[in-house]
Amino acid sequence: TKVGARLFLAAALVALPVLSYPLWLPLPSTFLLVQDNLRHADCIVVLRGEDYFRIRKAVELFRQGFANHIVISPFSAETVALSYDLVSKITGMEKLSEKERLRKYFEYFGKDTENIELTSFEIHSTLDEAFATKQLMLERDYRSMILVTNGYHMRRALIIFKLIFRGTGIQIYPVTAETDSKLHDPLHWWQRPRDVRRMIEEYVSLFYNLRNYFFVKKGSIAFH
Repeated sequence: TKVGARLFLAAALVALPVLSYPLWLPLPSTFLLVQDNLRHADCIVVLRGEDYFRIRKAVELFRQGFANHIVISPFSAETVALSYDLVSKITGMEKLSEKERLRKYFEYFGKDTENIELTSFEIHSTLDEAFATKQLMLERDYRSMILVTNGYHMRRALIIFKLIFRGTGIQIYPVTAETDSKLHDPLHWWQRPRDVRRMIEEYVSLFYNLRNYFFVKKGSIAFH
């Protein structure tokens, strides 16, 4: 009957997306992932955030001879106070400046401070990092960079850096700092609250970065 056919069609329309979820549900996070384009460059730019993975990757690339300089931006004093200072107070550890903290990070991975360059102003966000890095690279006459960050963050970082570096002729080569799948699993993001939160944060942050760049004309925002 016509009613039966309509019910069958309605059930099929509901069942199809449910049964095919492995094909379409990964798409939002798949967009965020960028394929590596590793080439020799003038410098390696390490974005802040998950410092352990990103700095480790930068040191690895430096040792392999892909660049002769590592560029990194210090966090703003407010950002440091909200996180690292609390750890120092709780554990009784020595309170370190951001510059000293970065030095110890690199030393942990066996890299001294030679050929490591800090941008001249502190950052709050990825948009800040792009502006700070651009200033340093133009001053040093660097013409290419290896951009290092984590998988979820790479699409947003690449979009922002390409916007800020438009017209400079500077080449940007993205390289992902892999994290353990126990920490992040983008292709199965819906299975764990941590990955769901991270994916949503990336899209929200991308929106705010672009909003501030095109409309507010600010280089500093609350999202990292």
